[in-house]
Amino acid sequence: MNRNIVTEADVAARAGREAAAPGGAAQLNADDYFTRLAKYVPVEMVSAYLVVQGLVETAYKTGTPTRAYALGALLVVTAIATWFFCARVLKVRRPLQLAMAVLALAIWVLATGGWFATTSWWQAWFGTAAVVLYGVLVRIINLPALPADTNI
Repeated sequence: MNRNIVTEADVAARAGREAAAPGGAAQLNADDYFTRLAKYVPVEMVSAYLVVQGLVETAYKTGTPTRAYALGALLVVTAIATWFFCARVLKVRRPLQLAMAVLALAIWVLATGGWFATTSWWQAWFGTAAVVLYGVLVRIINLPALPADTNI
């Protein structure tokens, strides 16, 4: 599956290019809300984070500074890796979609606790609120058209 979100602008741009070129290409439709949501969330990176988080939590006792530092470092490294993974492996072209993927990872970590649970200010309901707000944000965000050389 191509992980670039297909917008109405992409459909219109492709229709314009296909009108100028001979041949019958498959009909392209803009992604609906749930497809956009699925394309925004980097499940590969979330999975990688959860596996390593489990190892860190096994290795360090709850409440120790070392555990908090390890979980914080894991969050930072995974957030940076998410940007590059989505750009290079998944071939996501829009910077805003890349940023939304990193935000999705951070919200997943917030919702499950992770490093945030090691802080004094974190409360479990923050994660639920963040997930709801992210869902609304996915609906609100309008992405620009993909570059013409993007294969969708």
